[in-house]
Amino acid sequence: MTLNATLSLQPLQQCASPAISFSNGDTLTLTDRQPGGGSALYFAIDGSFPGPGNPGTVLPGGELIGCQVYSAPIAVGSGVIVRAAAWNAAAAVGSMIQSAVSP
Repeated sequence: MTLNATLSLQPLQQCASPAISFSNGDTLTLTDRQPGGGSALYFAIDGSFPGPGNPGTVLPGGELIGCQVYSAPIAVGSGVIVRAAAWNAAAAVGSMIQSAVSP
């Protein structure tokens, strides 16, 4: 018995990285750049990997630990490294970007 098969492989579509911007020196804004929008945006300022599988928490003093879901601009300290990620159901692979807040 001989089996013949033809496979057609397509590259996985990657979600567009979110745009990171800072205003007033330390206010973080993330923007969904995925065509059609609808991405869930995540960020971390403590070196954590941002994404849906890494939930974070807010300590009683307001300090952010771990990954946070982005919903509105947020103040971050000078010298902080921000990691941001976008996850979208229309894309098979999420995308991450990193930026630093200048002192």
